[in-house]
Amino acid sequence: MGVRARVVAGTAVALAAAGALAAGCAGQGTAPDRAGQPGGATVPGGATVTDGCATATSPPAMTIDGTPQPANQEELGQLVQRIQPTVERPFASVYAGIAMEQERNRVVIYRIPSTALDDMVLARFRTECVELRDAAHSAVELARLQERITADMRYWRGQGINVNTVGARGDGSGVEVGVSDVAKARPRLLQRYGAGAPLIVIKEEPTLFGG
Repeated sequence: MGVRARVVAGTAVALAAAGALAAGCAGQGTAPDRAGQPGGATVPGGATVTDGCATATSPPAMTIDGTPQPANQEELGQLVQRIQPTVERPFASVYAGIAMEQERNRVVIYRIPSTALDDMVLARFRTECVELRDAAHSAVELARLQERITADMRYWRGQGINVNTVGARGDGSGVEVGVSDVAKARPRLLQRYGAGAPLIVIKEEPTLFGG
């Protein structure tokens, strides 16, 4: 399960789930992440995990109507529903996204390193398996950029550039922009939104229902 917000050119509905968080950005500072925080452990790659990950095992797959399904999908989904309200708005300035990793039987939170967020998760969800991974950008920051690009779709069509999809990645790495011609679009996008803008430009053709 990811939280990536995705807008397809030509559709009337924008799935910008992170955009509503903008008003809650103030008041949350960030701090360097700490290895081996109380109640947690550091795993290879620098991520921090709750105590519950020490005993988390991947359950065998189950079959529903002949289709293999992860046996832990419902349980992890419920855990996401419990965790998300505690991190999404209260830590809007650092929160990037949340996802399920069924094969590792855990929920992953992507956030800009934050001692306050980590301490809360490590304490409140200590017995569950939750992994905290570093993100470069918050969901709020990426939502703002996504909204700018989406609002500019008519402009880009006028420039002969087909922006077919726009989506903020749930791991906080950037805003993915699907275009027909990457070589033509990438320098123009960076020129308009800034050389340091977290843009991930990929080749993607229009969908059957796109504009």
